[in-house]
Amino acid sequence: MIKGALALLIALAGALDARLPSLSRATLASASPILMSVHTEVRIPNSVTAKSILITDIDTDNAVVERRERERLPIASLTKIMLAHVALKNLDPEQEITISKTAINTIGDEIGLREGEVITLQDLLRAMMISSSNDAAVAVAESIGEHFGASDHGTQIKRTLEEMNGVARALNMNQTSYRDVVGLDIDFVRGIPSNFSSAEDLLRLVRATLSQTPLVWDVSRDSEATIYSLGGRAHHLVHTNSLASQIPHLIGTKTGSTRSSGESLVILYHHPSGHREALILLDAEEGKRIEEAQSLLEQFLDLL
Repeated sequence: MIKGALALLIALAGALDARLPSLSRATLASASPILMSVHTEVRIPNSVTAKSILITDIDTDNAVVERRERERLPIASLTKIMLAHVALKNLDPEQEITISKTAINTIGDEIGLREGEVITLQDLLRAMMISSSNDAAVAVAESIGEHFGASDHGTQIKRTLEEMNGVARALNMNQTSYRDVVGLDIDFVRGIPSNFSSAEDLLRLVRATLSQTPLVWDVSRDSEATIYSLGGRAHHLVHTNSLASQIPHLIGTKTGSTRSSGESLVILYHHPSGHREALILLDAEEGKRIEEAQSLLEQFLDLL
């Protein structure tokens, strides 16, 4: 019976290994080995620029890849994951939100919202998570602040930031701090980022969202979508992560980038084994995050 069990394990190991694409000798020669959870090894080429990488089983905390996962780094629009989490903990997804002049004047990524438009929270979250819309994010932040009793833009944003930082502390995200609800640099000229976290802290937030506010990720899966105001005005969304349509069994994804923060990325997916896994990549060089994430995922996922 024991011999039969061992034979079955060996057969399963061979089947899993067969799913992993072979790497070229040149790639292997220029790569640094990192232990992978499924009794094999993944190698990260030295050309990968991301300062921090974490690939891990979400439920068991069995790490596949770890590179400086505890390092405090700027996170740019990955901030919107916490903003969406706080919004859904306090507001109804169907709540109707009126877009303010301040929201539409927010710099950076936007979807062309107009002052006075009325859009549901759920659709604004979709704009935040798919297109990384800053105008939608500010509208959501204002509504959170209003929920806590703030009556003007400045105090609404301040109250929302207090809530975001409070949730981070409650989750023991000790490397995390928020100074901007969107994730924009606080000083564009000198390139000073506003918000910081670590891959390990972001994993804590991922777990909280999956258990408490899964809609955060449900609205992030489509590679393209269209949302409508209550007046019927359409806003087309295109995902900032071009891999969104290629990852089988995608749970959700979010990108982030500013000049001072580099490029970052969170991808949640179901591994072929059935386990839920997270890839968290922080502070890659400009234009590199997608190809670097793809080079890692292709070693154990069959991308579409």
